[in-house]
This record gives sequence, structure tokens and C-alpha cells, in this order.
Amino acid sequence: MRKKSYLITLDQEPLRMSAIVELEAWHDKIELLEIEIQKYHDTDFKLYDDWLRLTMGNLQTEINLLFEKYKKLSLFHNWIVLTSEEKNISLPHAFYLMSEEELKFQKGSSEEKELIEKLRKERTNRIHAQLKSENEDDDDEFESELDPDNEKHNDECLEGDDWIKNKEGKIREQREKFKKEILFFEGLTDKKLVKLMRQFDEGISLISNCVFICSLCYRFDIIERIWNFTPLKIKTHFNADFKKQMGITLDQYLLNIKKDAQRSSSSAENDEEFNFKAHFENLFSSSKNEISPENIEVAKIVYRRIMMKIHPDKLSTDFATNKKNWLDRLWKKIQTAYNKTDVKALQNLHLQVLITLKKYDELDYSDLKAGSKLLQSELMRIEKSHEETLQHPAWGFSKLKSYKKLEKIIAEPYKKTSRDLKKDIKRIEGVHETLKDFAESIKAVGGFRQAIRRKPVQRSKKRKSTNEYQPSLV
Repeated sequence: MRKKSYLITLDQEPLRMSAIVELEAWHDKIELLEIEIQKYHDTDFKLYDDWLRLTMGNLQTEINLLFEKYKKLSLFHNWIVLTSEEKNISLPHAFYLMSEEELKFQKGSSEEKELIEKLRKERTNRIHAQLKSENEDDDDEFESELDPDNEKHNDECLEGDDWIKNKEGKIREQREKFKKEILFFEGLTDKKLVKLMRQFDEGISLISNCVFICSLCYRFDIIERIWNFTPLKIKTHFNADFKKQMGITLDQYLLNIKKDAQRSSSSAENDEEFNFKAHFENLFSSSKNEISPENIEVAKIVYRRIMMKIHPDKLSTDFATNKKNWLDRLWKKIQTAYNKTDVKALQNLHLQVLITLKKYDELDYSDLKAGSKLLQSELMRIEKSHEETLQHPAWGFSKLKSYKKLEKIIAEPYKKTSRDLKKDIKRIEGVHETLKDFAESIKAVGGFRQAIRRKPVQRSKKRKSTNEYQPSLV
């Protein structure tokens, strides 16, 4: 008599349903985040920008007026110092001469005003030349590293791969040379940066060192991060000096760097997924990774599978209408991934298409579980890629019921800049008031002709920054 054999079968349907629920949850989070990001670009940022101009307009106007006053006082102070040094006279005497010149300018004829304006222009140019000469060594080194014409001159005999290898070698040398400094800049927390930027001198020193060192090391991502924490007053001052040296402001320079980086990468120029930080952090990774023929074939296969699912002829009219925004985002991501031959991204997109279309019959249980991990990592990638967007004050702006809390946060940097400018203006006015008192006391005892003439001032080429009497332009 033959024995019967019994096979034990496991019903995987409950497991599959559990895996599908988990998979759809990750898919919904990704889609919701992408919708919010799109809404941020299309709606929230525009509303925020309009609100910012209306709400902070008075504060910005006040800052502009204070800054203009500060520039005029600084320029007048620079004239006093330069006159004192060139004529070898005391600061009170120079103040008296500049005051007399201003009085003559206010009450003089048009010919006299024209002559004074010419003298002032020449005087200001001499101040600029003097300050520039004090830093010419640093400027020459800085410009030689950033000026592509200088690089062409130095590497004119190199072509193709040799030029690239030589360039990469130089950047690696600089990164090794300034390894400690780079680690310091990378280690600065947001809180620490805010604290450092509260003091004008410390802020100027930090951004100056950062731009110089990180430009040599091609770590423009670090410059951009620290620049984002730089207050308006310091930005204005630094941009003015940077433009004198480079011909453009640092804002324009970083924008050009970002556009060049996008063009040199395999992404499109307007690709929102471009990771500025990752590009410069791993500058040579793209030159090491060559795309294998196997990956090219796999990418083509996955691409065809996706196209077969979302081709207009395969989709219903209602689905295409309701999911229009999703399809638009999907097409863009598919083309970007295919142009990059990014197999992992294409497989991820194929999985998202299957979930959206509810084509679970094409996935077994192991595919569903692996898909959950894949979508989880994709969500983290999107969050990291749009980290700055998620932290921007405009994020979710259209959903706010009250703007008081946001207004308080946004207004603080404006108010701080205003306080700093008022403090600087008061300081310079105090110096000028002291010089005026000295000048009047000297006139009371016989005038400046009997004043003791000072010895010529020996100006060192590298002079430490002080708050008194130093001709420094803003």
C-alpha cells in the first residue's frame, strides 16, 4: 500500500498585502514631498518674496539710508587721514581743511564746485590705490588662482587628458595643504557661524579666509554655505572689495561657478536635482567612473519597460488628466536618469510607476520588500537634495495663518544691521566731534601755523585693522 505525501503550502497573500501597504506608504511620502517642492517653486516662494518686499521694505529703506550716511562719513574720514599724511599735518588740522572745503563746496560757485569735485575724485582714487597696494601680494596670488587666463598661460603646453590630470593634481595638492582649514570650515555649525558673524571684523576675516582657501581647493560649496550666513552689512563690504579685484561680486561669481558645474556634470543646466555640495566635495569621482556596456544595456531595457507603461496610448484619459503633474515630473526624471545611464534611478522610477498604476502582479514578495528599501532611500535622497529648500522661510508659506512669528525672525537680521550701522556712524561722528574740538581749541590759541608739525608717518605695507583714523573704504 502506497503512502500519501502531503505538501505544505504557505499563503503569501497576507505578506504581500502587508508589503504593498508599506510600499505604497513610502511612495505616497515621496509624491507628497515632490508636490510640496513643486508648490514651493510655483507658489510659496513667489508669495513669500512679495510679502518680504512689503513687510521689510521700510527696514530695508532705513538700512539703505544709514549705509549711504555711513559711506559718506567714512569717505570724509578717509580724506582727513590722507590729507594728514600727505601734507604732514595733524588730524585736527586736516579735519579743519576738509571742513573748510565742504563749506566752500556748499556755498561756492559752480566752477568752484566742479574744481572741488575733481580734487575729491583724485583724492579718493589715491586712497583706493593705497589700500590696494597694501594687499597686492595676496591679491596677485588670489587672482592667479582664479583667473582662467593665468591658468592657460601656465598650462599652455598641456592638452586633453594631460591638462585634466595636471589640474586635478594641483587641486589635490591644495586640498592636502589646507586640509586642517577645510576641516575647520566644514565643522562650523549653523549656531557657531551666526555667532562669528555678529562681529564685523570676525565676519570679514572668516569670509575672506574661506573664499581664499576654498577657492584654491575648489570647495565652492563651503563658500556658498558660509556666505549664506553672512549678514547684509558684511556682504555689501566684501562684495565691493571683491568686485574691485575680480570685476564681479561674490554672488555673481558663485552663480557662474554653479552654472559651469551643472554644465560640466551630466545633468541638465536647469536640473533641480543638481547637488552643488556633492559635486565639489567629490570633484574627481566622475572622471573615475566609466559607464560599462552592461549598464547601458540594462538602462535601455528598464527605460523601455517604463515607456511601455506610461505611453499615452496605454493610459486612460482620466488618469492622464488627474496625474498630469505627476507625469510631467516623471518624464523629466526619466530623461535625466536615462541621459546619465543611472540604472538605479531608472529601476526606482519603474517601481514608482508600477505602484502608481497598481501593477503589483509583476512583483513578487521579495521585489516588494526590496522596493520598500529602495523608496525609503529615494525619500532620503530627495530630502537631502532639497535640504536648503526645506529649511527656507518660504517653505509652506501659503499654509500659514499668521505671519507674526515669521516676521519677527526675518526682521531680526535687518534690525541688527541697522543697529550696527548706527553704532558705526555714532563712532565716526564721535571721532569727528573730537577732531572738531581740537581744531577749535588750536584756532583759539593762534591757529594751526603755530602748531607743532608731526614727523612723516611710516606706513607699513601690512597694517593691522583699527577703528581710528585708518583710511578704510566701505
